[in-house]
Amino acid sequence: MGFRIRVADMVCHASLGRTVPLDAWGSDRAGVIFRVEDPHAAVLVFAAGRIVCAGTRSLEDAQAAARKVVAQLRKAGLSLPLPPLEIESMVAVSAVRNRLNLEEIAFALEGALYEPERFPALRYPLPWPGRTLLLFPSGKILCAGLQGHQEAQEALSLLHDRLSSVGIAADPA
Repeated sequence: MGFRIRVADMVCHASLGRTVPLDAWGSDRAGVIFRVEDPHAAVLVFAAGRIVCAGTRSLEDAQAAARKVVAQLRKAGLSLPLPPLEIESMVAVSAVRNRLNLEEIAFALEGALYEPERFPALRYPLPWPGRTLLLFPSGKILCAGLQGHQEAQEALSLLHDRLSSVGIAADPA
C-alpha cells in the first residue's frame, strides 16, 4: 500500500559560509529576493550568508535555481560557493479513494481539529513537530512541513493506520 505523492512546493536552504555584501543591489535590508523563471523559483540571499530557495517541486530544481542566482552574484564580482541545498520544508498532495466524513474523523482521532465555518479541511497534527496533514472531504490530503518523500509516505501510512483502527476507510487513490 503506497500513496501517490505529488510535491506542490518545496523550501530548501544552505549556508554560503560567509557574509554577502548586498549593497550592489541597493539593499539596506537583511536580504535580496531573486526571481528565477526556469525553473520557477524565488531565491533569497541573506547578508548573513544563507540562501533559501522557495517555490520549486524538487531538490534538483531548487539547486538549479540557486546555481543561476550564485552565477549572477559571481558576475557582479562576488566569490561565492554553492553548497548542496537541503530540504527545509515540503508541501505534498495525495488522496484516498473515497470521500471523507471530516466530522466523523474529528471525533475519532485525538488531536484532529475541524472547524468548517473557518476552514474547509480537517487539520491533523503529526507526532513530528511542525508537520500537519489537511484532510478535505473530497479525499484529497495535503501534507505540510515535511522534509522529504519518505516522511510523506510515513505520515500518510500513519494516517491510514489510525483511520483503519477506528473503522474509517482511507485506501490510497
